[in-house]
Amino acid sequence: MHLRLGESDAALALLKEWVPRMDAMGSDDEELFAEALRLALACDDVRLAAQIVATVESFAARESLPLHRHVLATVGALVAESCGEHETVTTSFAAAATGWHEFGMVYEEGQALLGRGRCLVALGRAQEATVPLAAAREIFTRLGAKPALAETDELIQQVASA
Repeated sequence: MHLRLGESDAALALLKEWVPRMDAMGSDDEELFAEALRLALACDDVRLAAQIVATVESFAARESLPLHRHVLATVGALVAESCGEHETVTTSFAAAATGWHEFGMVYEEGQALLGRGRCLVALGRAQEATVPLAAAREIFTRLGAKPALAETDELIQQVASA
């Protein structure tokens, strides 16, 4: 919430307090790891992002549950996107969206669709981005996820003017 209010320092401070506790969290909270990584990347904190990735990989190495695989896929896609690997990541985000859909985690499904749309736009494939962006928009509208919806609408407007 702090980041969306323009308070990135406060958001980062809270995240830095929370991340060291991630490893002690139970499996029920692991879907929060992708959101934590999105926040760290939005704040350009590469070190914190790496710490989150290491924790996710640690969880996945200890137990191979479907949730771990989906979180790991999402985290991997987010990291690759932040490194500019848009071509490769479009399929990674599509696979993550399918996994989240099958798992019933609608918000993360929407985030994966949004990520795919972002990558397609970055590749200059705006027309192809309309399908995942429309699906993400529908999900975020249904959930009342206003910040994610605003980001999606902004990208849809960018696509419309391309």
